[in-house]
Amino acid sequence: MLAKAGMDKKGDAERLRLLFVNIVTQAVKDAFLRHYENRSAAGTNKVVRNQAIFWLTEDTKDFYEICEYAGISADRIRNKSKELLKMPENIRIAHVRKMIANQGNLSQWFPVYK
Repeated sequence: MLAKAGMDKKGDAERLRLLFVNIVTQAVKDAFLRHYENRSAAGTNKVVRNQAIFWLTEDTKDFYEICEYAGISADRIRNKSKELLKMPENIRIAHVRKMIANQGNLSQWFPVYK
């Protein structure tokens, strides 16, 4: 079926990897941007933000698995997330916005391993 659709295993693998990269990117957005950018739903966003921060900074099996599937170093993401949490909010937001804008080049923030 996939061959008929013009898909190949290499292309499928890359699309799957990008899915996992997007999961990590969404967690970063939830942890560091959403609370700031949508203050009208601050109560809901606090819960989402706290869950995302926990996921990015604490040892959880699924975090390591998703990073592995994404081809990204979980330890580097965790260290960068902890570093971001120590920054003043305005600087942190600028850093995260830049990272999101360069999503195609996440290696700048979270070096990729192969």
